[in-house]
Amino acid sequence: MQQQIPQHLRQQMQQLGQQPPFQQLLQQLGQQQVPQAQAPQISTQAIAGNVSESFWDVVQPLPGQASLLYLHVDGDWRVYVNPSERTRDQVQEAFTYGLPVIGYYDTNNPGLLLAVVITR
Repeated sequence: MQQQIPQHLRQQMQQLGQQPPFQQLLQQLGQQQVPQAQAPQISTQAIAGNVSESFWDVVQPLPGQASLLYLHVDGDWRVYVNPSERTRDQVQEAFTYGLPVIGYYDTNNPGLLLAVVITR
């Protein structure tokens, strides 16, 4: 599965890759087998959810890092990886207007949110 990279970032990476120190590193990396990260296993029998008390949105992640949206659910911070802009806007709006935001997670991997639901 190919990761979606915005065009402007792809161009910046290509320009960096053409500079001498990065060009050599990229050639070295191209000769190695780099293990790919695997998505965690999700148990459909262990899903829990509750209303979030607060949120934390990483609006500008570090270069190469995923966009993250954290919800404080059941006493712990849980992360939703690569939320859409619409999801981010809706979560912010829901908290602004006092609407319930529900975070669903797998109790076997509780740090990762599987879904965010906003009720009106």
